[in-house]
Amino acid sequence: MIGASAVPDLVEIGYEITRPKGKYVQGGIPPPGYEKEFGVAERSIGAVEGLANPWQYLFETIGWYRDKRFPDEKW
Repeated sequence: MIGASAVPDLVEIGYEITRPKGKYVQGGIPPPGYEKEFGVAERSIGAVEGLANPWQYLFETIGWYRDKRFPDEKW
């Protein structure tokens, strides 16, 4: 299952309806402070900028961090 919403209630539903040994890919980023507990046999797969070239995206995000261009510089 692929979840593109960052709404915490919908993220929870996405994990709940994923079958055992299934995969849930979370594309949206929930708001700061949101926490999700995982069971021993559960795992999470994150997707950021799904069509991005990973190496190019990595260095771009480092540049954004250095330039303080992230929306929330509190982290």
